[in-house]
Amino acid sequence: MATEKRLTAADLFLPNLRGWREILLRCLDAMTDEQLQWVPPGGVNSAAWCARHLAQSEDWFVNVVILGRDVRPRRSRELQDREAIVGYLREVWAHTDARMAEWDLAYLLQPRTMPEGFRGQPPEGMTVLWVLNQMQQHFAYHVGQVRMLMRLMGLEPAGAMR
Repeated sequence: MATEKRLTAADLFLPNLRGWREILLRCLDAMTDEQLQWVPPGGVNSAAWCARHLAQSEDWFVNVVILGRDVRPRRSRELQDREAIVGYLREVWAHTDARMAEWDLAYLLQPRTMPEGFRGQPPEGMTVLWVLNQMQQHFAYHVGQVRMLMRLMGLEPAGAMR
C-alpha cells in the first residue's frame, strides 16, 4: 500500500524561493565588485547590501523567530566581499531548505511571537506560515531592488523566474 506524501513547507515555498534565489545569483554574477557596491545618488543601499541583508534576515527569520534559537546572524564586517556574501546565502538557504522539508501543515500553524528587532506590526496570532510568507515577500522585494540598481547602472538584470 502506497503512503500518501505529506505536504511540507518546502512544497509550498521552495518553488518560488528557488526562483528568486536564482535571479539574485544571476544578478550578482553579472556585476563587477565595483557595481555590487554602487549606491545611486540619493540612494542608501547597494546590491551587495541587499544580498547581505537577505542572508542575515533569512537566518534570523528561521533560527530566531521560527526555531527560537538564541543566535545572531553574521555581521556586515564578516560579509565584505562577493565570496563571503554568496557563501553565507548558500549556507542559509541549505539550512532553510532542510528545515522546510521537515515542517508539515501542523507545524506551519503553530504560533510564534516576534522578537524585538522586527520592523512593522506582526499579526495577532502569528504563525510559522505567516513568518515564511513574510520571509518570501521580503526576499522578492529586495531582489527587485537589486534588479532596479542594475537598470540604473545601465545593466540588463536577470530575467523572470523560470
